[in-house]
Amino acid sequence: MTPPPVKYQIILEGVDCVGKTSILNKLKDVYENAIIIKQNRPFETKINVLDNIQEDAKTLYKYRILKENRPILYDRMTMTSELVYGKLLRKNKIINLPEIFDITDANLFKSPTNKHFNSKLVILVDEPNNIIKRFDNKHIKIEDIANIQHEYIRLYSEVKKQRHSDKVKLFSLMSEEKFEELYGDLKIKDVKFTHRKLLTLDLLEEMRGKKYETQEWETYRS
Repeated sequence: MTPPPVKYQIILEGVDCVGKTSILNKLKDVYENAIIIKQNRPFETKINVLDNIQEDAKTLYKYRILKENRPILYDRMTMTSELVYGKLLRKNKIINLPEIFDITDANLFKSPTNKHFNSKLVILVDEPNNIIKRFDNKHIKIEDIANIQHEYIRLYSEVKKQRHSDKVKLFSLMSEEKFEELYGDLKIKDVKFTHRKLLTLDLLEEMRGKKYETQEWETYRS
């Protein structure tokens, strides 16, 4: 079964091994014409980051003007990742949120050429104990994962507060109780609590702008 065509862009962000690539591959199984753009470049040096941000802007523009109805799925983006990793890896960020809005408003969040165009920044979090089991790097610590996720949740809050409350979503694979225990200090509202078997469907609903209650969508629940 093929779902109706959709022109949509998702930037899926989160700590390494939270499950971004797996969920985007599942979305591509549904929308076979989807394009996945994977950001797998280093954040350590300022030169790399600046080059990557320029590439991000070009890529966003390229797909904004695409006339085909096909989802564009970003597995990270330097612009958004830099707000988290730049602060943690280098103690400073070389781009700030208003500067990112200048780029994303022109190429992602607003599209005057296609009224059916939609887009979201989706941040995914999970229990640090679950994430660390998937890491090959034995030097990573649970506290590192928790700190990175803390910054991603703070980013979610800032985007909602400053500009685009309807364009950013926070999905938690941990329980509401665990989220409150670990990140309650941030006083975050509007978190979507889900689990892996339902996450594909959750994102499909975001892309289509409505819920799928009919039996034909049961295939996307696993």
